[in-house]
Amino acid sequence: MALIEKEGEYYSIGIPGRTYGLVWPDRSIQPELWQLKKSPQPVSFQAVNLEKGEIRVINHHHFRNLKELDTRWVITENGTVIQKGTVDLDIPAGASELIRIPFEWPEPAPGAIYHLLVSCHTRFDQVWADAGHEVAWEQFELPLFAERTKETWTGGPPEAGETGTLLILKGKDFSYTFDKSKGIMTSMIVSGKELVSRGLTVNVWRAPLANDLDSWNFWHTDIGYTREWMGKETANGWRSTGLDRLKQDVDQFTWRLDDSSAGIDEETSIHAMNYTTGFKVRYHYLISGDGKIELTTQVSPRGYLTKWLPRIGLQMELPDSFRFLEWFGRGPFETYPDRKTGARVGLYSTTAGEDFVPYIIPQDYGNKTDVRWLKLTDGNGTGLYISGGEKFNASLQKYRTDNLDRAHYPFQLKDEGVVTLNLDHLVTGVGGTALSVLNPYRIFPGDTGFIFCIRPIFKERDLLATEEL
Repeated sequence: MALIEKEGEYYSIGIPGRTYGLVWPDRSIQPELWQLKKSPQPVSFQAVNLEKGEIRVINHHHFRNLKELDTRWVITENGTVIQKGTVDLDIPAGASELIRIPFEWPEPAPGAIYHLLVSCHTRFDQVWADAGHEVAWEQFELPLFAERTKETWTGGPPEAGETGTLLILKGKDFSYTFDKSKGIMTSMIVSGKELVSRGLTVNVWRAPLANDLDSWNFWHTDIGYTREWMGKETANGWRSTGLDRLKQDVDQFTWRLDDSSAGIDEETSIHAMNYTTGFKVRYHYLISGDGKIELTTQVSPRGYLTKWLPRIGLQMELPDSFRFLEWFGRGPFETYPDRKTGARVGLYSTTAGEDFVPYIIPQDYGNKTDVRWLKLTDGNGTGLYISGGEKFNASLQKYRTDNLDRAHYPFQLKDEGVVTLNLDHLVTGVGGTALSVLNPYRIFPGDTGFIFCIRPIFKERDLLATEEL
């Protein structure tokens, strides 16, 4: 038995402790409760013709007419409300009706993303909720888009120099250093500040979730390559094949300069268990004279692997001063691919400390789905702006992954002066207590590729949050 501290109060947990439930011991809400509210909501909305604002509203109540609820709508541009209004519904219990939302079709700004949000709220105080309590909602991305003018790289390439095993690229207010023997960017100095504690590398590991550690799933699914002495859990297979201890070796490192950028090509192998498990990874960097980085990554599996992987993407560590996060995607609470429809797409901000989810058993946390871009900065505004070739997953954690993995109790988590940034092309879902993750939300091993664009945010310079990289 151990005592767990949460906000100055203590709660007991047995061995082995489990995290079943939807609220914390102090009755505050866990992130998954938002999905439980959304999935069985008593009113549903279906898109019919969004160009005309036509949607079908279905009243699942057994007795309540929807005229008892206050129905609202908003139009957002990149997460910012640009139109809003109300609509009167008179739909009996069990019935449905085609309605039109009376918004004006916006003139699209180049690159902007538009959404229609419709929601129903209590009109009067109820025994169980105050007036204005949201009962049901749905969000639709509007088929409205104007291409952004393709950005051209001007100003020439960065300055380049080699010292021993190091390649150094410099420009105005930035300096990037690559260790050619390790295949990693070991330094990223922007406006005089070091952003790298550990450089970007391919990552397929996450600190197992509670459902990954539970033996329930072991009897319903076969992840492959499990070992009897490592427990009856999904994470058994991942650890048995060494996904938690992959190492990177450089097979080839070349670079060049052209009229507009520096190009770096790396071929590496990340491996475990004497190369019996691993991935062939190819990185292609394009770096412009203003510090912009376009990183294309190709990953091919090799050797013994489990039938599905925890995640696939990039991971890096930064000094903990870079703890301010802003993103355009689902939020504000954590979401995973099979637990995301309870979160709206919007513009959100948090810090590494505020985003910590205090699961009783430490585990991966804070994932954001359907991210289009994010900004990571320190208190002075210096940092990084990151977007993907497509929507991606991201998380900023105030603990190292290895620490989250090894800790069984929260008091074992250590502040090591860094934050961990995960930029994931794909993430496996959370599944359920008695059932494993469903196939559509698993990452099956196979050749894959993804692109991330990274732009430095310089101190004293203004970079609009909605700029396209």
